[in-house]
This record gives sequence, structure tokens and C-alpha cells, in this order.
Amino acid sequence: SGGGGGGGGYASPAPGDTAGGAGGSGIIVLKWTYANTQNQMFVFANTGQFRVPDGITTIDYLLVAGGAGGGGAIGGGGGAGGFRTGTDFPVAPNQLYTIVVGAGGAGGTASLSSRGSNGVNSSIFAGNSNIALLSTTGGGGGSSYTGCFGPALSGGSGGGAGGTLGTAGLGNLGGYTPAEGNNGGTSTNGGYNTGGGGGAGGAGVNGVATPVNVSGNG
Repeated sequence: SGGGGGGGGYASPAPGDTAGGAGGSGIIVLKWTYANTQNQMFVFANTGQFRVPDGITTIDYLLVAGGAGGGGAIGGGGGAGGFRTGTDFPVAPNQLYTIVVGAGGAGGTASLSSRGSNGVNSSIFAGNSNIALLSTTGGGGGSSYTGCFGPALSGGSGGGAGGTLGTAGLGNLGGYTPAEGNNGGTSTNGGYNTGGGGGAGGAGVNGVATPVNVSGNG
């Protein structure tokens, strides 16, 4: 888990066109201090519920959304899931919260025209409410090789562009401050140099055609 984006697929002639990699699932971490007991922590790798202990009125949090899938053959890398942290978020003692951990997006199929799917948001809800108190956005899917068949998607971090001058997806789709992620990387027309998906720490690296066809890192 941790919300990383999937890699783009490989192209023929050998071993033949391959599918893009799937994105990693998200994670949510809650931490608080009570009296003389510090750093009490819950780590959610899956969706569940959390009841606030007696005496606790604030929590610290880390939210990571699901990473996106990479595009199919010669597709761009998937964007990482959005990443948000904060301290002293107000909560009510004995209140029940629903914790939703976002799944990773599927990779594109073994086709030049298949892009990756977005990751799923990670969110915290009060009880059974459908209004999120805190949320971060799933990563943007990586572009197909020919961007007109499936351009890169925006998300927590944007998906990378495919191999024929595709446009990269944008990051921070949720519009948060500080930003939850970064833009994907672009590609160069006519080559195998796809863009990397964006990550929490920086934008995806652009693919380059010289001195050799090199895809960008996430």
C-alpha cells in the first residue's frame, strides 16, 4: 500500500504489447496523544471504522489515496494517489468515524489505445454521513500510446503522457493547500519515451528522445 502509480506497458516486437501496471492502494494513519501516553496510532490499510477514545478532542492524520494504473503498450505512468497530512484536527470523544481507504486503479490493457484507470479517493466520514470531513484524490491514469484514444487523466498526481506527444494529467485535482500532488510528465512525438506519473514529492519526469528513447521517472 501507499498509493504509488502503475508503470506503463511495454511494446512489441518482443515480448509483445503488455498491459500497464496497477496502482497501489492508499493508506490512512491517525495519531493522538492522551495525558502522558504519546503517539497512540491506528493504521488503516483497508476501509473500516474508528471510535474516538474518551478524552481525545484532536487527532493528527496522514491520508494517501489509491495510485492510478499505467497506460497500456507505450503508455504513460500512472499518477500517485494524493498525499495529505495535518495536525490537531478536531474530533468528538466517542464519535464513530468511517475510514475509506482508496483502491489502486487498473492498468491499461495490452493495447496502444488503452489508458490506465484513476485511483480511488481516501476519505474520513463522521458516522454514516456521505460528506467527507477529510479527503485526498486518487491518482490520474496514465495515457495510452496515442493520446487521442485515451489522454492522461488528472488526479491527486497526474498521469504521464503516452509516446506520441500526449498531454500529461494535472495534479492537485482537489485544489488543496498545500498541494496533494503534482503533474505528470510529458512525452516526445513519435518515440517510445513516455512520461512518468506525478508523485507527492514532485512532477513526473518528461520522456526524452535523445540520446536514446527514455521514459520519465515518477
